[in-house]
Amino acid sequence: MNAPSPWLRVTARLALVNALAVVAGLVFGGMQWWFAGAMAMYLAWHLWHLYRLERWFRLKRGPGPRDAPGIWGEVYAQIHRLRRRNRRRKKRLSRVLKEFRKSTAALPDAGVVLSPEHEITWINDAAVRILGLSKADRGQRLENFLRDPAFVEYLQGGDYADA
Repeated sequence: MNAPSPWLRVTARLALVNALAVVAGLVFGGMQWWFAGAMAMYLAWHLWHLYRLERWFRLKRGPGPRDAPGIWGEVYAQIHRLRRRNRRRKKRLSRVLKEFRKSTAALPDAGVVLSPEHEITWINDAAVRILGLSKADRGQRLENFLRDPAFVEYLQGGDYADA
């Protein structure tokens, strides 16, 4: 049998807190104060977990909060799963990028990787030799080095299907 939804548990817990406040109000009097106190404690519990989560995001260190019961435990678990998936994706992309750099470095043709703004982000050794670029040119716009009007028009046109 499936475990109840975390939202169902939150709703049940809130109903229980309200019921206890009503009972305490009937027994001791001042029901509105019991109810207000119970809601304040319930709100404080949620604010504490929001504080922990925000602090963890801001400081960006440590494994983060894990020991929360109820919906906050679910939230923390989801965040940990997302972070783990992100780390795996970053490692995979890093491996692909490393392989790309290794394979293009061996090409006899000039290889230049540009940002969307046409800034040089990476060049291979053949680009240094053939185009006269240097590793120090990273971050510079390619149009500053290759000024042929037809090439600049092609580059700025953005349609590279005929390349």
